[in-house]
Amino acid sequence: MPPFLSRFSYVRSILPPVVSWVAFAFLLSIFFILSHPSPIPGITTIGWQSWDVVELPKPKPPVSKPNTTLGDGGVGGEDAEDSEGDGRAGALPLDSWNPFLPHTTGLTEVTAQACIWPPWLFESLCAPDSTPEKDSRLGSWVRVEKDLNRKSGLWWLALYYRRSRRFDVPYITSIVVVKSSKDLPSGFVLSSGDDLHSGAWPRLPGLLLAYKLKNPPDDSLDGIPVEEEEVVTEIDVLFGEGEPWFGFQRVEPRILEKSSRHPESVGLTVRMGVPSLPPTPDLRFHGNGTFRIMQVADLHYSVGDGKCRDTLKSPCVGDVDSAILLSEALDAQNPDFVVFSGDQLNGQGTSWDSMSVLQKFAQPVIDRAIPWGLVFGNHDDQDDYSRAELMNAASHMPYSLSQAGPADVDGVGNYLLKIYSGDASKMHLASIYMLDSGAYAPKKLPFGIGSDQYDWLKESQINWYLETSASISLISRPFQPDTGIDLGDSWFSERRVSSPPAARHLLPPSKPKREQQRRQQQDPVLKKPAGLMFFHIPLPEHVLEGDKDEEGNEMDVGIQMDSGGSPDFNSGFFEKGVLQGEDGVGGREVKVIGNGHVHIAENCRRISGVWMCFGGGGSYSGYGREGFDRRFRIFDLSEYGERITTFKYTEKGEEIDLMDLLTPA
Repeated sequence: MPPFLSRFSYVRSILPPVVSWVAFAFLLSIFFILSHPSPIPGITTIGWQSWDVVELPKPKPPVSKPNTTLGDGGVGGEDAEDSEGDGRAGALPLDSWNPFLPHTTGLTEVTAQACIWPPWLFESLCAPDSTPEKDSRLGSWVRVEKDLNRKSGLWWLALYYRRSRRFDVPYITSIVVVKSSKDLPSGFVLSSGDDLHSGAWPRLPGLLLAYKLKNPPDDSLDGIPVEEEEVVTEIDVLFGEGEPWFGFQRVEPRILEKSSRHPESVGLTVRMGVPSLPPTPDLRFHGNGTFRIMQVADLHYSVGDGKCRDTLKSPCVGDVDSAILLSEALDAQNPDFVVFSGDQLNGQGTSWDSMSVLQKFAQPVIDRAIPWGLVFGNHDDQDDYSRAELMNAASHMPYSLSQAGPADVDGVGNYLLKIYSGDASKMHLASIYMLDSGAYAPKKLPFGIGSDQYDWLKESQINWYLETSASISLISRPFQPDTGIDLGDSWFSERRVSSPPAARHLLPPSKPKREQQRRQQQDPVLKKPAGLMFFHIPLPEHVLEGDKDEEGNEMDVGIQMDSGGSPDFNSGFFEKGVLQGEDGVGGREVKVIGNGHVHIAENCRRISGVWMCFGGGGSYSGYGREGFDRRFRIFDLSEYGERITTFKYTEKGEEIDLMDLLTPA
């Protein structure tokens, strides 16, 4: 021992055990690392059940004539072969849970396993027992990454299953939940795992998991599998009373019913085969030159029913009544596209299983087969999932046009949607820019200490907008569609279009017929399609004094009870980005910016030639103000994008503040 340590007699007594414990911990760490899979080549390998591609014998394709409508590739190219159902999931990983992967491989065994440790940290301790022989034949255990006892139990309880590509093993065709072996349906077997109420508090009667197996056909060894729609290909856990993911169905009864002790129900959902998402149509103008956009702002949904805030409505159930209101608005306005402009999820600890919330917030839109897209707000990713994970999930929902956007641009959800003409030319006539305005600014002090200031649009997003805008071609205005005279009246679609009256400080919303004919006969003008832009947190410029009309009145229509909500830092997105994007004839490409975030602001104010409009809170689950109706903003594009009008639709069924935002030259 060094001489200076001899002055401290207690050091002699503590140093040996400290050194021993450090050495022991080091050895345990080495043992742990060597006993688990590693990405370093030569240390561990991944078994064939995880990644190897199993080539399946394919029947000979029927003889067919060349299809000249498919282009040079015909019908026999690589693309056609890749679209075969047998090969679409051949290389998907079998050892990870992901309800969005199109697995055609069936499940061979399912069980529930309780653990006093977090299973994601102690996988080897919490996973069900197995053997190399079983892993090779039935597949390795895969954990469903949701805790059945979340919010309701003393320890963790997870579902595990095996899946295999082999055709000589039986597949699961049905899963049920039973109270005891006496309730077991014919042909079902009980899972060997733990009780589904294991760890529930207060203690609940036993509940068991059972499943039915289907043996492979006699000719399965010749490469003919069990029909994929007959087998269970994925399992999920759903909290609350929302709808399951597309393609999934509930397993009854639920594991937990909603009660005073368990405020949210817990249930299993299963997917049979791999149902294909319905095709999402292109955004197209109608034959009469119209297109309607509906903005839904700040739903603030939770896992459960949510709570109503700042409303005189009684009785009121937050998320439930908000969904009813949204449904009524959709039926009344019949939009062609719906924009969810942020804070679809309440965050703040109430959307603790984000996937269960995502499954319900867009359901009224999905039920009506309306294309939709979203941007994120400051609350969406406050709980368990990141923005990237949420966007990945949203992009797998029916009729969703939501996209993550370029990876080298700040935020998740910077993308462009184009609205095309309805005729055969499919001309790009209007643009919808969707951007991620972030959540909260980085903390300046250690350990996350500091004020919660709002985030801002970054320089990379300015560059992305300018580059994207520059890539859009000029088009000839006014647009002259192919009238399809030879097709008769069937070419034109019927729809009701509101004709907004003139606002006090704007040009009349319509011109005499002879004026329109004169404008169409004049020399065409090369011009960019009009752009609308949506993001959640408003720009600092939205509080500036508005432009003046010819009579000297400020161009600001609507209510703005709260002028806050913007970031303290101004990144220059408006000056360096929006105002630099030109339309080709001296104006701005972006005519309208739509924001949410401030629930009690719903005005439109024109700043430097660009309209900044708020959606107004559209949900009883978000904050508001008594006497201030929940509402949705409508944007009507007409004359193939030459004219943009707007109004609000309130919970009373009223259409208020109809006004022009863009009129033809």
